[in-house]
Amino acid sequence: MSKGDKVRNRVKVLIAEKETRERRRVTYRLIEAETGMSKNTVGKWARNEVQDYNREVIAMFCDYFGCTVGELIVYD
Repeated sequence: MSKGDKVRNRVKVLIAEKETRERRRVTYRLIEAETGMSKNTVGKWARNEVQDYNREVIAMFCDYFGCTVGELIVYD
């Protein structure tokens, strides 16, 4: 396992938590509409296919989910 394989994000977990907390469905399209991120960006993050972690995108996800960077990105 390479070092890159150990870094992952928790977008899907955070989506599920937000759905429970807000009692509404949170779709990728909703995230795109509410954050201004592209469909491609949201999809790559949701599938854990991110190669480069852009700090602006990290900030947008943290703001959207109300989380810290450590809750969004983890190192196993």
